[in-house]
Amino acid sequence: MKKIVEKFKSLFQKKKKEPWYKKIIKKSASVMDMKRRNKFITFFILLFVAVYFCMPSLETIVKDVVHKYGSQITGTDVSLGGIDLKLSEGSAAVKGIKIGNPKGYQSKNLFYLKELGVKLDISSLTGDTIIIESITINNPEITYEMKTLKQSNVSEILDNIKKNTASAESQDKSTPKEETKKDTDSAGSKKVIIKTLTVADGKVSAILGSGSVKAPINVALPKIEMKNIGQEKQSGESIPVILSKVITKILQTASQTVVSANLEGLRDATLENVKNVTDNLKDSADNLKNQGKNAAENVQKAADDIKNSLGGLFKK
Repeated sequence: MKKIVEKFKSLFQKKKKEPWYKKIIKKSASVMDMKRRNKFITFFILLFVAVYFCMPSLETIVKDVVHKYGSQITGTDVSLGGIDLKLSEGSAAVKGIKIGNPKGYQSKNLFYLKELGVKLDISSLTGDTIIIESITINNPEITYEMKTLKQSNVSEILDNIKKNTASAESQDKSTPKEETKKDTDSAGSKKVIIKTLTVADGKVSAILGSGSVKAPINVALPKIEMKNIGQEKQSGESIPVILSKVITKILQTASQTVVSANLEGLRDATLENVKNVTDNLKDSADNLKNQGKNAAENVQKAADDIKNSLGGLFKK
């Protein structure tokens, strides 16, 4: 009975009004939430617009940088086909990398790579040093051509890299500080550190000598791992120096692999080169012999002419 009475009373009791300050707090909180939501929405819209419109220019910048500095250190044409950048994942796929051959070789390219994967620290893109967490190079194709025992396309490129990298480093050291500060915002002036670089499942097509040794010999490129490239200097190293280190390591490994794995082909190429040298020497000797014989005949003829002339003179 008591419960029924209490229930009946509660129906006629006036509801307590909510204090005015609580209402203000709730309203201000909802307004703040709206502002925050609007800020986040605006931020993502701007980010999308920036990525959408800047991606083509970013791809062009990277292409130009690779072409400029790659060609500068190798002395041949270096290019890439395109870039697929995923900012949200901090990754990129670089496609169609080519390193051209020096003049005088059969194939157009010394090095070709369909695609390589890059993982990078996105926050480092706005700084002076770009931190690349990893680079994965799968299935690179290298064409090794040997003209003579001491001359090949790989050895020529390695000589170019050694010479051109040394000149690039000396230019960096001699550049005034004021000029370097002006260029810090450009892509070319960025420093780079690569924490891990892996090359796997590569193939080397070796063309040893000429003539009967024209058919290429395919050799598997051993797996290559490089750690902390550019880490020697805490601020990283310039793009030309980084490129030179990576390309040099790959080409040196390819050269050593061909030499160690294709001794028979090298022996044939060596014998052919020796034969060519011997044939050239023989031809030169025959030419000298013929020239000497002709010279002796000419001298004898001149002597006979002089003798006849003198004989005729005394007869008179």
